[in-house]
Amino acid sequence: MRILLIEDDAALCTVLVPVLEKAGFGCDVCGRGPEGLALLRQNPYDAVVLDRMLPGMDGLELLRAARRAGCSVPVLLLTALSRVEDAPGGGAVFYLELPVDR
Repeated sequence: MRILLIEDDAALCTVLVPVLEKAGFGCDVCGRGPEGLALLRQNPYDAVVLDRMLPGMDGLELLRAARRAGCSVPVLLLTALSRVEDAPGGGAVFYLELPVDR
């Protein structure tokens, strides 16, 4: 299985990629929304791990554009936003709130 990780936090990617690979997943990584959307349109991924707040294009905007283009890949949306009104829409399959240092 091949996963696309769209995450701009390099430290988080450094942790996630080895975990995904150890679990047997191939993993492509990018840190900007427009590049993530381009990769998603060009390659057949089995799943996407998508950050909510990305440079160049918000994660929800990216997800909505992918869905409009017919992409139905399962998506795990990562976010540090914790307000109810920030809950994801746009076609995410799963939603994981990241811990934030307070």
